Amino acid sequence: MKDVLPPAVSKWQFIEEKARAVLESFAFRELRSAASLAQAYVAHARWETEPVTRWYRFERAGARLEAAVFGAHASTADAELVAMTAGLLAEIGLPGGRRRLTVAAPAEIHGLLTALAVPHEAVAAPTLVFELRADEPLAVGARNDKLVPSLGGPAIAALELKVELERVVEALDEPDESFEPPLTAFFACDGVAARAWALKAAHRLRLDGVRAEIGHDQAALDEQRARAAALGARLAVVVREEDLHAGQVLVEDHGTDRREIVSVDDLESTIRQRVD
Repeated sequence: MKDVLPPAVSKWQFIEEKARAVLESFAFRELRSAASLAQAYVAHARWETEPVTRWYRFERAGARLEAAVFGAHASTADAELVAMTAGLLAEIGLPGGRRRLTVAAPAEIHGLLTALAVPHEAVAAPTLVFELRADEPLAVGARNDKLVPSLGGPAIAALELKVELERVVEALDEPDESFEPPLTAFFACDGVAARAWALKAAHRLRLDGVRAEIGHDQAALDEQRARAAALGARLAVVVREEDLHAGQVLVEDHGTDRREIVSVDDLESTIRQRVD
């Protein structure tokens, strides 16, 4: 996998978070292992402690998502995995017109997918194999009941899913920057005392979940303001030592072009009002 730098990494994080949310809603649990899910399942004899195991992991430095269900024989489990995969790609935001789901499976599974309102191209087959693609395959899955025995385990049913995350990232047309979390406030500081005050003010905001950055260098205020705008900060908090002596700071709202002198005691509440 090639290096992924900001802001492109934000798109990756968005996809990973969506994938985790969908998988967790289907009762999958994340596994951290250098081995494949099936290898870890056999190595730890997981069948001895639970009848059905649902695991997922991000492999190959995060370029692929792997999920598996061990111990589920029913055709409803097959349909569930297909439906989850379709839902995952929809939740990530890949347009329906770009997604094509082909499912080779027994008629019963096609019927279950139709009942779940999962659009798909149906192909008759004795065992489940499916592929979801855009311009190229994004996800493939199958029932593979020979998998666990092939690794030295007992005859236990298995369903496998692999999602090529790098291809999913490429399939999303939105620019990388649109996935970055917004920067709420940039503190443009003039002088040592101003930076020390901004450090405390920003720290309180950050502990409460507000994304903020401080101009720690000694650049001129105009340069720092320009940096705030370039970073897409909603607010620039201009902190001058002489203003602090008067108990106030200047807040510039890039969303409304409004400039306002604010009491230092009211700064946090003012920031929240502007961005809520």
